[in-house]
Amino acid sequence: MSAAATFVYVSCPNSGDICIYKLDLNSGALTEIDRHEVGDQIAPMAISPDRRCLYAATRGTQPEIASFRIDPSTGTLAEIGRIELSDSLPYISVDQRGRFMLCASFQQGTVRVHPIGPRGQVQARPVMVEHNMPSAHCIKTDPSNRFVLAPVRDADMVIQRRFDEGTGMLTLNDPPVYRARHNAGPRHFVFHPNHRFVFVVYEKDATVDACGYDIASGKLSLIQTVNLLAADFSGYRKASDIQITPDGRFLYAGERETSTLIAFAVDGNQGKLTEVGRYATQEVPRAFQIDPRGLFLVCPGERTKMLTVHKIDAATGALSDLVQYPTGDGARHVEILDLP
Repeated sequence: MSAAATFVYVSCPNSGDICIYKLDLNSGALTEIDRHEVGDQIAPMAISPDRRCLYAATRGTQPEIASFRIDPSTGTLAEIGRIELSDSLPYISVDQRGRFMLCASFQQGTVRVHPIGPRGQVQARPVMVEHNMPSAHCIKTDPSNRFVLAPVRDADMVIQRRFDEGTGMLTLNDPPVYRARHNAGPRHFVFHPNHRFVFVVYEKDATVDACGYDIASGKLSLIQTVNLLAADFSGYRKASDIQITPDGRFLYAGERETSTLIAFAVDGNQGKLTEVGRYATQEVPRAFQIDPRGLFLVCPGERTKMLTVHKIDAATGALSDLVQYPTGDGARHVEILDLP
């Protein structure tokens, strides 16, 4: 078997392609492998748990989900299926068993679940669609694969659902929602690797909630709220993505109006956050990703046609700029994985 290699995938809506790079884990350098044409306004991506398939949603005139097989030796993509959708999707994810695609649509205000076929293709007919979710922005199963969380931005809530991993159906948990602050705008979230905490980033007020998570019941409880911007900041606020290092020691959130990444140290016992620093990055950091070893953070700029590889200081969590590379136009979402 060949030695493992690490690959970076960046979706670029305006040029309609996925830029594929190989990441050097010693230096952080990227080598461009391919630019795979997908379609108009490609945006969110997701990787199957077995790392054999990549999925990408397009948000053009006719929204679609395209399914790709990943070549384990080269990281390149081969399309194996494509379905048309009624909803435009800003976020997709795959459940922990790789059997269902979970989708959030803020334009249509829905969350939906599609089955994934035995060869890895997303199937056209959903098993369920839940409506009345104004600006649903993200959806993921928890590590146990028994519950689902989904931030609904304009309703200022994170919905809490039970997930049937056999059928893909979502049903109400008790309570069915985690209530956020008025006009905060919950957008994305991440689980701590110890499964005891969830961190939610809020788009409208540029804050992060550190929450306790009960994996037995699938429920959130507030521990702490921290600001991403200075207390005297008076401009428009527009937070974006949130990611955590694989060891759970450091958390990063993006703020698009200031083009900043904010780093926090994480208390793994109490879930509390302590700010490490604020770091300039590419203009409009809509999404970013950390490599599987927690060495590098890759952040494209939606307006710059470039990405930056930031080095993560293993002791402090501080970020430093290593190199910049060209991407396609309007770069947004990032996935990083080891192959084979």
